[in-house]
Amino acid sequence: MADTGTLGEAQLFALRQISDNLAAQTRRLEGLGAKVDDVRERLARLEAQEAGVLVEAVRRELKSALSRIDALEAQRDRVAGAA
Repeated sequence: MADTGTLGEAQLFALRQISDNLAAQTRRLEGLGAKVDDVRERLARLEAQEAGVLVEAVRRELKSALSRIDALEAQRDRVAGAA
């Protein structure tokens, strides 16, 4: 009878250890999930900033191209008027 009680206590102890380990791993995974979410948000912000920079560069190039087109059209009009 004493052996059965000792065996039951050992099994109960082992189950508690397993339960505690699973709880600890669950907490770690939740922490990792929060870190992944944080990294995902940071990456999205960086991509948005990069896109903003690229859009501004395209706007500057477009403005420059439109200025050159205006200058060329003005020159064409002067040449056509002189002819």
